Amino acid sequence: FSIDGLTLVSVSNDIEVRRWQVSDGARQYTRTMDGKNVRFTLLSADGRILMVAYFDDTVKLWQVP
Repeated sequence: FSIDGLTLVSVSNDIEVRRWQVSDGARQYTRTMDGKNVRFTLLSADGRILMVAYFDDTVKLWQVP
């Protein structure tokens, strides 16, 4: 969850990271990861940067529109 509790980020088995608006469950953003299994994600306090950590010990930062 984001710091303000308004946004949730999830990772699914189909290697997609999704950002959701908590108030109504609307999907705000989806990004298909580059074929790697995602270990976990973190969303920046302002909701604009998504950090993705993979099981191969790499980490990537993505700008979220």
